[in-house]
Amino acid sequence: PSAEVSAIRFPAASATISREESAKLDRLASYLKAEPSTTAQIIGYADDRAAPERNEKLAESRAKNVIEQLKERGVSASRLSWSARGEADTAHRNDSRGGR
Repeated sequence: PSAEVSAIRFPAASATISREESAKLDRLASYLKAEPSTTAQIIGYADDRAAPERNEKLAESRAKNVIEQLKERGVSASRLSWSARGEADTAHRNDSRGGR
């Protein structure tokens, strides 16, 4: 089996995971529990609409929140790692609403 989870989208300036996005984490957790040798790296991002320091903290909070949600779903913390990229290394271009 394989698991492809698209980006978890967050509201602007928030690390809150919506119900819709939470369903993606349900699928990922199910996959990880079925494949005990698989690990996951969670990367937090933020757009460039706030100060760099704030964006870095937001990216970190987003990644950590995803990790906590996966742990609550029964995934061992030892199989999860995270990093935060902030605005310096964005996942998408920030020059449009869709890219943010």
